[in-house]
Amino acid sequence: MSVVFDNGYRTVGGTVSIKGPVTITEPITIKESIPDIPQISVGNPLFQAFNTALNESQLKPFVLRKGSVMNIHWKPIPEAAEYIITLYKSLIGASTLYFMAEYRIERNKCFWAISDLIDNGFIIQIAAENREGNLIAKSRGILDQGNPRDW
Repeated sequence: MSVVFDNGYRTVGGTVSIKGPVTITEPITIKESIPDIPQISVGNPLFQAFNTALNESQLKPFVLRKGSVMNIHWKPIPEAAEYIITLYKSLIGASTLYFMAEYRIERNKCFWAISDLIDNGFIIQIAAENREGNLIAKSRGILDQGNPRDW
C-alpha cells in the first residue's frame, strides 16, 4: 500500500525518504491511502538482479499501465538488432518471483503492449542485443509502471 502523509511525502510500505536533516516533533498521520501499489522492500536479495543495468540511459525505458494493459516504451539504439522484454510476477508479501514471459522485438519497434494482466506486482526488464547477440543495453527492473528503480 502506498500512503501520502499529511506533510506531503508519499511512501510505499510505511517509510519516508527525506533529504536533509529532519526533526519530527509530532506524530505523522496517514492522509490518503492508495492500495494499488505493491510493497516490495528495497534490499530484498530476491530482487537484487533487477539492480543491474547496462547503458540504461540509452534505452530510457518507461512503462504505462492502464487496467490490465501494460505499455512498454524505450528509445531506439542504432546498434541494436533486437530488444528483449522480460516479464516477471512477484507475489507481494512472499519471497517468490515467477518468470512469466520473454518477448523478442525487432529493431524497428520501440514499444510493446502486454494485455490481460490482472493484479499488480509485475516487473519488466528491457534489454538490447546487437547482431552478434551481445548485450549492449539493459534496464533495471520496472515495477508495474513508471521508470526503472532501485531494488
